[in-house]
Amino acid sequence: MKKKDFLQELRSLNIEELKRRRGEMKFQMLNLRMKLKEGLAKNPLMLRTMRRNIAIINTVLREKGCKID
Repeated sequence: MKKKDFLQELRSLNIEELKRRRGEMKFQMLNLRMKLKEGLAKNPLMLRTMRRNIAIINTVLREKGCKID
């Protein structure tokens, strides 16, 4: 998904959905970190992409006036 499309999709979501999606991504990132430590991950660059996506979600939450946990 292109960055503009991803950002546009996030901006259309409400605060609860954004927080839920951020939590899901953090959980996926945790699982990917464990797989990287075990040597089972096929694409280690996915960790960077997830981290950036979480940062984008935090930015959108801040734009909407939500306090970041």
